[in-house]
Amino acid sequence: MRVFLDTNILIDLLDTARPEHEASTRLLSAIQAGKIAACISPISIVNTVYVLRKVMPPRILSKYLLRMVDTMELAGLEREGLRNALMSGWNDLEDSIQHQSALGCGPLDAIISHDADMKRHSSIPVLGASEALRKLR
Repeated sequence: MRVFLDTNILIDLLDTARPEHEASTRLLSAIQAGKIAACISPISIVNTVYVLRKVMPPRILSKYLLRMVDTMELAGLEREGLRNALMSGWNDLEDSIQHQSALGCGPLDAIISHDADMKRHSSIPVLGASEALRKLR
């Protein structure tokens, strides 16, 4: 299975209070075991730091994120993808940029996200972390 991880999955991994923390942690274990190939975008790293910077020391946050960057493919976003995101009409520009980044990763089985806008608009199937784990079985 080849997937793109949305920012909310990275935040789930690092914030134990979030409802999907456990499922996202199991998903990361599957990625690290080579059962799932994953792609993330640089904007996910930036947004994760922004959201968690007040609850997690920067050096610990960087350590976890570096491990993720080393375990997953990093998506690129060219001018055309950014233009497409800006012209998409999606309510949330960040979601549209994430979607365009996912499209740039090549063939994907799914985007892993809990975001309603992503599920509503994506041309790629969108699964929650728990759903993706069930598909692995």
